Amino acid sequence: MSFLNSRSVAAALLLASLFSDGVEAQTTGAAAGTATPPTAATTSAAGATAPAAPPAAAPVAAGTPPATPAVAAPPAAQTAQAAPASAATPQPAEVVPAAPQSTPPLAVPTPHPTWTSADVARVRAMLRTHRAVGAADGATQAPSPVVHGDAGAPFAVGFSVDAVFYHDKGYDLFANDDVTPRFGLWAGYDVLKLTDHLFMAAELGWGVEHEKQDGVLGALHTDLVSHTFDAAASLRYVLFPWLQPQARLSAGATWLTAELQSDGEATNRDHAVSPIVTLGGGFLLRTPPRLFETNDGRLASASVGVQVEGGYALRGSASFALGDGHGAQIPLRQAELGELTLSGPYVRTSLVTRF
Repeated sequence: MSFLNSRSVAAALLLASLFSDGVEAQTTGAAAGTATPPTAATTSAAGATAPAAPPAAAPVAAGTPPATPAVAAPPAAQTAQAAPASAATPQPAEVVPAAPQSTPPLAVPTPHPTWTSADVARVRAMLRTHRAVGAADGATQAPSPVVHGDAGAPFAVGFSVDAVFYHDKGYDLFANDDVTPRFGLWAGYDVLKLTDHLFMAAELGWGVEHEKQDGVLGALHTDLVSHTFDAAASLRYVLFPWLQPQARLSAGATWLTAELQSDGEATNRDHAVSPIVTLGGGFLLRTPPRLFETNDGRLASASVGVQVEGGYALRGSASFALGDGHGAQIPLRQAELGELTLSGPYVRTSLVTRF
């Protein structure tokens, strides 16, 4: 009896399996044209997977004996029977993960609005202001460029002191020594440039001498004043900018006034004119060029120097004859002092400025 029951159970299980396979195949073929094949699981909108609904029970034909309730088979039999069923059962659709949301595209920048003429004018004004400020900053930071002026110095002005040597014994009537200082002023201008280093200048000068002596012969007071006017030509060679040898030739005349006075007597005075020619040579020591030049080029030619010259002065003799003095007790009309020789060597030192 047990044997029959076992075989009956196995046959019932086999029929049930075949019947379910046929029903599922018919259902799949009917829904193929209208719906998506049933899946074992359904994906929800949120991405969660729900279990598939169990297949509906197939209708039973009339006259078919009711199926015997299935009895659980041993584990080995279940495994054997599940294998063909799983092979014939359609596999559930693979769950596709939701695609990641892409970054939204960047917004297209708003195009620059069309500039009006007022906008253009405003921007140009801002640029001009910026350039002006930059130029002002550059002017304050960077030193202004130096502008060089003309370093030529054709003009010269000098103050001179001459030591004049007199050897005539008649000069002792007016001075105790034979050396008389002469103070003078002179001015020159370079009239000709012979070479790059040789210049010819023309000069005009004036000098004054004054000698006075008291107690001559016990009661006489003598006084001699001379004014010398001359014109000169000089050659100056620029050996170095600071050292310039030169030679000078001058010609002029001296106006002399001699006075003789005795105690309690009137003053006797006489005048004389003496021509004079001098020839000398020396050198000029001066400051370097452009020493006093400013940034804007002024005073480029200004210089200060010392000029030393030595030479010989050839003068004509001067004659004095003292006439009658007013109130004089002794007539002096015939008092002749004779000729006074004024020629002799000289040394001139001048403080010179050139410009």
